[in-house]
Amino acid sequence: MAAGVTEANIADWLERNYQPPKLGNIAFKDAPLTAWMPHDEDGGGELVVLRWRYGMSQGVGATYDQAKARADLSGLKAAKVLVDYETFYSVATVENTAIERAAGGNRAATNVLQRAINDAMEAHGDHLETFMFSDGYPALGQIVSGSSSTASFKVAADQIENFEVDLEIVFAASRTTGALRDSGDSLIVSKVDRDTNTITTSTNLSNISGLGGTDYVFLKSTREDDSTPDRQCLIGIAGYIPESVGTSDAFGDGTLNRSVDPFRLAGARITISAGTSVKQGLIDFFVRCGKYKIKPDALWCSFERWGDLIKELGNDVRYVDIENKKYGVTISGVRLFTPKGEVPVIASSKCPYANVWGLTRKTWKLDSVNGALIRPATRYQKALDSYNSDSVELRYRSFAQLECLEPHQNAIGTFA
Repeated sequence: MAAGVTEANIADWLERNYQPPKLGNIAFKDAPLTAWMPHDEDGGGELVVLRWRYGMSQGVGATYDQAKARADLSGLKAAKVLVDYETFYSVATVENTAIERAAGGNRAATNVLQRAINDAMEAHGDHLETFMFSDGYPALGQIVSGSSSTASFKVAADQIENFEVDLEIVFAASRTTGALRDSGDSLIVSKVDRDTNTITTSTNLSNISGLGGTDYVFLKSTREDDSTPDRQCLIGIAGYIPESVGTSDAFGDGTLNRSVDPFRLAGARITISAGTSVKQGLIDFFVRCGKYKIKPDALWCSFERWGDLIKELGNDVRYVDIENKKYGVTISGVRLFTPKGEVPVIASSKCPYANVWGLTRKTWKLDSVNGALIRPATRYQKALDSYNSDSVELRYRSFAQLECLEPHQNAIGTFA
C-alpha cells in the first residue's frame, strides 16, 4: 500500500489483491461441493428456465401396427421448470480508527483489512455450502432438546457445524410452511459447544413466543415470515434430488409436480440396508446407480461417514485430489473401488449424516449473474465503499442459482 493510509490507497490495494479468484480461494477452501460444481458466470434474465425430458417414446410392439399406433400416441415429453436467482451478502465494516492506529503503518493496516475480508469470505462460503445441501429452505438445525426457561438448546451432531457465535437466528415449527415464531423475533448465538451439540443464546428462549421443542432454526433473512413462505436462498441438491417426491410435489417457481415421473424429474432414490458397513453401503449404492444407467462422478457424504469409511478401508485407503484451478482450491476424496468402477467419495461438513448423493458433474451448473459467484457488491463493483460512520465498508454478494440439467443422472441414498 502506498505511503499514507487513505481511502484511495485502500481501494487500490483491494483492487490489486482481492479479485474474485482470491475471494473464492478463501471462501471455498472448506466448501467442497460449492467448489466442485461447474461455475457459469454468464447468468441473467428474469428467470432460469430448465427443460427436463421424461416419458420416453413407447412406439414398440411385437407387430408393426402396434408399434406404429403407440408411436403416434406417445413420445418424448418435456417439463418446463422455472427458478429465480437468489442473493446472499457478506459485509465487513472496519473502523477508520482501527486502520489508523494499527502499529507498523501500512502493513499493519493491510493486516486489519485482510482479517476482515478473510472472516467475511469464510462465513460467506460456509453459508453457500449449507445452501448447496438444502432445498432452498436451509435450516441450520432442528431443536432436539431445550427448555424455554433457559438460554440454550441442543441440535443433532451433524448440524452443530452450521452454527457460529454472533449469528442472528429465527425459529419456525415447520421448515417449509407456516409463519415464523413470534413474527420473526430473533436471538443471537453467544456460545457454540461442539462437544455437547449445545447452542447458547443471548437471552432465554422464552423471549420467543410459542417456541416449540422441535422447532427449526434459521439464519435470519433466509426464511420468510409467511404462512406460505417463498424460498429466499438458492436451491441445493436436496431440492433437485430429494429423499422423497410426494403426490402434491410443487417444485420451482412454476410449481412443477414431479410425481408424474419421479426418477426422470427428481433422480433416483436408493435405500442402503440397515446394518451395512459404510464401505459396503457405498459400494451397493454406486452399483445400484448403474441399474438406473447412472454413473456418478463423485459420492458426497458427511465427515462422520467418511471417517468410518477410511477406518474400514485401513491399509487399502487411497486418496484422490480434485483441483479447482480457477480458485486454487483442492478437494480431497477417498477412492472407492467397486465392481462397476472407481469413484471418489468426498465429505462436506454440511452433508446430512443420513444421506449420500451420487452426482454427475456435467449435469449441474452453478449459475451466477453477470460475474463471479462472489464479487464486490458496491456501486460499480468497486472493491470499497465509503461509509458515513468513520469506517469503511467491504461488501460482497452472490447472485446465483444452482441448476440441475438432467436430474435422472443423479441419485440420493439414505442409510436405513
